[in-house]
Amino acid sequence: MRCSLVVVGTFAVAFSVSGIGVARCNAQRATLDRIMHSDTLDNGLQVIIVENHSIPIVTAEIVFRAGAMTQAEEDQGVPHLFEHMLFRSYRGGLGEPFSWDAAKERAAYNGATSDEDVLYFLVAPSANTNDALGTLARLVRDAHFENADFQRERFIVMNEAQRDASDPQFNLERETDMRLWGDGFPRKNAIGDEMSLMSVTIPQLTTIFKRYYVPNNAALIVSGDIGAREGMEMVRSHFAGWKRQANPFASHPVAPMPALDSSRAVVISANVTTITLEVAWQGPSVSTDPRGTYAADVLSEIVNDDQSGFHTRLVDSGVFQEVALEYSTRAHTGPITFHGVTTAAKLTDALTALYTELDYMAEPSYFSPAIIAAATKRREVASVLQLENAHGLALDLAETWSVAGTDYFRSYSDNMAAMTENDLHSYVERYLIHKPFVIAALVPPARAASTATILAEALGEGRQ
Repeated sequence: MRCSLVVVGTFAVAFSVSGIGVARCNAQRATLDRIMHSDTLDNGLQVIIVENHSIPIVTAEIVFRAGAMTQAEEDQGVPHLFEHMLFRSYRGGLGEPFSWDAAKERAAYNGATSDEDVLYFLVAPSANTNDALGTLARLVRDAHFENADFQRERFIVMNEAQRDASDPQFNLERETDMRLWGDGFPRKNAIGDEMSLMSVTIPQLTTIFKRYYVPNNAALIVSGDIGAREGMEMVRSHFAGWKRQANPFASHPVAPMPALDSSRAVVISANVTTITLEVAWQGPSVSTDPRGTYAADVLSEIVNDDQSGFHTRLVDSGVFQEVALEYSTRAHTGPITFHGVTTAAKLTDALTALYTELDYMAEPSYFSPAIIAAATKRREVASVLQLENAHGLALDLAETWSVAGTDYFRSYSDNMAAMTENDLHSYVERYLIHKPFVIAALVPPARAASTATILAEALGEGRQ
C-alpha cells in the first residue's frame, strides 16, 4: 500500500459471564424497563420519559438526526450556526427572547452540534416541567431568522472556531480527522470553517429547518422528577400538533464514508514540551456491524484499566506517560483513536512498544473470559451510576438514540456481557491489525523534522 507523510508547522474480579454477570445485567435491564417509558406520537416524534424522583429537577431535551453528516463541503459548520440561530429566532408569547422565558422557568439551557445529531435542552425545577416543554416546543417548531441576529451569530460561531484553532490539541485532532476521512471529512467537521460560515445565507438556514427539524426525525427526552403518564400528557399538549413531514434522508441520504486506503502521517508543531501521538483507524458502524461496536467498547474498557497489561507494558515501562484507546459509536463509521504522550527521547521506543502491543492483540492469550468479565463489570457499574444522573442520562440517551436507537440503549449491558474472546479477536483483526491508519504527532518546533523522519520510517515498516 501507498503511504504519505505531511509536516504542518505552526476490582478486577473474575466471575462467570453466564452466571452472576448476566443476572446483574438482567437486573439493570429490569431497572431501565421500570423507569424508562417510550412512545411515538402520531406525527412520528419519539418520546422517552425516564423517571428519577431523587431531586425535584427535570431535563427536557430534543435531539434531531442532523449535524455535520448532512453538510457538503461548501457548507461546513452551517448546522452548527443553525443551532445558535435557532435560539436567536425564538419569540415567546409576548415576543420575548429564549433567555427570558428560560429565566422565568428558572431553567439552565444549552444546545450542541455533533457529526450525527443536534440537541437542545432545558434543566428546570420539576414544578416547571410543563412550561419548559412549551418553551422547547416553540423553539423547534417556529423559526424566524432575522438578518441582524444572523450577522451577529455568524461571528460568534467563527470566534468559537478561531478559539478552537488556537488549541494545539484541537489542531492535532483536526489534522488527524482530515486524513482519516479524506473526502468525507466535511461530514465529520461539526465546527465548520471560516469560508463556509462567511458565505452562508438565511435561505440555507431555512432549508435546514424545513428539511431536518421535523417530528419524525426527532426524539424528545424528559428525564428526572416526572411521572410517565403526567409527562406524556404534557408532551402531547405541546407537540402533538407538530405536523409530520417527508423523511429527510429519503431525498438526501447520507453517503457512506470513504474507506481509508493507505496509512498516512502528519506532524504538527506548537509550543509544547512533550510529544502527543494520535493514531486513528476507521472503526465499525452501528448500522452495519452493531456487534463490532460492543466489542470496541469492551476492548477500550480492558486496555484503559490502569492495571491492564496494555497499561503496564506501555506506561509502567516508561515509554509513555499516558495512553488511552477510545471508540466513538456512530451510525456512519465510528473512529478508533489511540492517544499517547511521550518524549522526544522515547518516541522510537514508544512507537515500537505500541506496534508490538497491537500485534500482541492478535494472540489467543491476549484476552481471557476473566479479563472480559472484569471489563464488563466495570462498564456495568458505570451504567448503573449513570442511571442516578438524570441530566447526564438524558444527554447519553439522546446521542445513543441519534446513532442507534433506544433498543441499543436498553440492551447495551446485555450485549456487552455477551462478548467473547472470539468477538474481540474478530474486532481487532477486522479494524486494527495491519489496517490503514493515520498517525499524527504534536511536537515542539525543534523536533518536527526528526519526528517526521521517525514517522516515515514507522509507516515504511509495512504495518498498514
